[in-house]
Amino acid sequence: MVIGLSLSTVATAEEYRQHSAHVHGHVEFNIAQDGSDLLLEITAPGADVVGFEHAPENAEQEKTLQHAVATLEDSNTLFA
Repeated sequence: MVIGLSLSTVATAEEYRQHSAHVHGHVEFNIAQDGSDLLLEITAPGADVVGFEHAPENAEQEKTLQHAVATLEDSNTLFA
């Protein structure tokens, strides 16, 4: 079975303007199956994943972001 993982806000780490209120701690999982392929999409506020919602501002934040991305991309371990 092939598992794909889509990283939205975390992977791009781009700054954006929030136009409406948002809630921390609210995570959405979307799951789709096509034959033996499975796609999992996780949407979560950056603060809930790495502790900040802006582009990394220093080496520590960059390291935190890279660790989170690596963890989320390792679907075999994450969902084992």
